[in-house]
Amino acid sequence: MYAKAKASRAYGRAGAIAGEAVSNMRTVAAFGREEAVLRSYASALAAPTKVTARMAVAWVAVAWRCGCGVELQGQRSGAGVLVAAWTAH
Repeated sequence: MYAKAKASRAYGRAGAIAGEAVSNMRTVAAFGREEAVLRSYASALAAPTKVTARMAVAWVAVAWRCGCGVELQGQRSGAGVLVAAWTAH
């Protein structure tokens, strides 16, 4: 639960950065700070992206271990989901 709360706070910070940039769009553009705002937003999203990808990998590993598998389009494809989750980070 700690990882989920941490990711949620990070998404909140990223949303605040985006909201502030949009509400001050003219000022950001006037000072040529678009790239800096974009880098700030991307760095705020880096940590929660890794956390959620790891949570997805852990979930698939547990499901695979217990024999639950993951149903996608009627086929057991836990390995495919595992690969997709791992490459997402």
